Amino acid sequence: VAHGLPADRVQVRPYFLNLERYRVAAGESGEHLLYAGRLSKEKGLSTLFNALGRRPHLRLRVAGTGPLEAELRARARAENLHVEFLGHLAEEALHEAIRAARAVVVPSEWYENQPYAVLESFALGVPVVASAIGGLPELVLPNQTGWLVPNGDAEMLAWAMDEAHKDAATARDLGLRGRKKMEAEFAARPALESLEALYARVIG
Repeated sequence: VAHGLPADRVQVRPYFLNLERYRVAAGESGEHLLYAGRLSKEKGLSTLFNALGRRPHLRLRVAGTGPLEAELRARARAENLHVEFLGHLAEEALHEAIRAARAVVVPSEWYENQPYAVLESFALGVPVVASAIGGLPELVLPNQTGWLVPNGDAEMLAWAMDEAHKDAATARDLGLRGRKKMEAEFAARPALESLEALYARVIG
């Protein structure tokens, strides 16, 4: 629209999930944090590891593979960071890993749109610590569904992860609010009904 497209002909369609496939954890989460995604530069992993170095008591599990894997493993060993690499996880194993985490960290430094790393975490009742870039601030709302920090800011990321780590009750509450946000805005049935209504309007 900013570049001249007519605003009345532009509609943003969000992704949606079949929430019946996402079961919220029944018990308390673990004390660790989780990163789930591609291990590549634009995902902010260098900043994430810098943040871990500022809070050596924090524990991180990493689910995923990518070009930075060997470098990150070597860095974790060299700096004595508490990082466990899980490799690629299939759907149910990934869901279990998310449910077990205190919070999921999305430290991206490029313009994420509406990443499944956030949507799936909310669907499973887990809050998110994320960079304030791209579409992430539309999903991760401070004091509502997680913690939002300036992208590339290791100190603020360390602070937010520590906040999640030390307050299990707040993390649980934010995660459940994320689930409610998913049910209200990103469930499959209302999304499909809205899409069909849009098609009908365009055809008409």
